[in-house]
Amino acid sequence: MRALKREKTCVKRGDTLVEVMVAMAILAVVTIVTVTMMNQGLNVSERSLELTTARNELNAQAEALRFIHSSYVSELNLPKCNSAGNDVRCQAFADIWEKIVEQTIPANQERKINLPTTNCERDIYDDGKKALIDDHAFIINTRLLQASNIRGSSGVNLSSIVTASGSGSNLSVFQMPDLSARLLYTGSTGVEDTALHELTEYTKLIAAQGIWVVGIKSQELGANGSDPMYYDFHIETCWNNAGSNTPSSLDAVIRLYNPAAR
Repeated sequence: MRALKREKTCVKRGDTLVEVMVAMAILAVVTIVTVTMMNQGLNVSERSLELTTARNELNAQAEALRFIHSSYVSELNLPKCNSAGNDVRCQAFADIWEKIVEQTIPANQERKINLPTTNCERDIYDDGKKALIDDHAFIINTRLLQASNIRGSSGVNLSSIVTASGSGSNLSVFQMPDLSARLLYTGSTGVEDTALHELTEYTKLIAAQGIWVVGIKSQELGANGSDPMYYDFHIETCWNNAGSNTPSSLDAVIRLYNPAAR
C-alpha cells in the first residue's frame, strides 16, 4: 500500500514553462483586446458628447438669429426706442439687427475659412486669428438676448450681445477649443462667485471656443436697387475630436430676407 502511494505521488507534476508562457500570452491578448475595446467605447462616447455639444451651440445661434430677425420685422411699424429705454412698445431689436448686418461681407469676397479643414488651430487661429477678422466672424450671447437688455434699460451694451472678431480686444474671445465647440460664460461682473449661498448669473461671454458666425450679403439686390435681398449666415464649428488626428466640424446656413430691400 505504501509503495502504491509513493508511486502515485511521483507522477504528480506542475505546469511546464511552455504552458505557463502560453497561459500568460492568452491573458495578455485578452487584456489588450479588452482595454482596446474600452478605449474605443470611451472615444465613441466622448465624440458623441462633443458632437451633441457642438450641435446644441450651433442650433442656439441659429435660433437667436431667427429670433432677432423676426422680432425686428414685427416691430418695423413701431417708433424708435428712446435712449432711456422706457418705451412700452418700440423697435427694440432694430439696433441689434443693424449691428449684425454690419458684420456681413459681400458675396464675391473670398472666404479665409473653408470647412472642412485639416487643422483647426493652424487654418483658423494662427497668424493672430486673421482669418476670423477677414471673414468678419461674430458670435451672439444668447443669455443676454431679451428686449430689456437690448433697449439699454439694464445697462447692457450691444457689443456684449454681439461679439465681433474685428473689435479689438473682442478677438480674444474667439479661442481654439480645449474640448469641443462651445460658449463659456462667467458671472456678469467677470468674477466667478464661489459662495454657495449666493446665486450667480453666468451671462458674461468669456470664450467662443471653436464656433463663430459669418454673414454674407446676397448678390441679388432688392427693389430699391441698393440693399441685398437677403443675408446668408454661416454658423460654423471646428474642433479636434477625441482619439483622432482629423478635426471635426459642423456647419449650417440660415437665410434671412432683408425687409429694407422690399
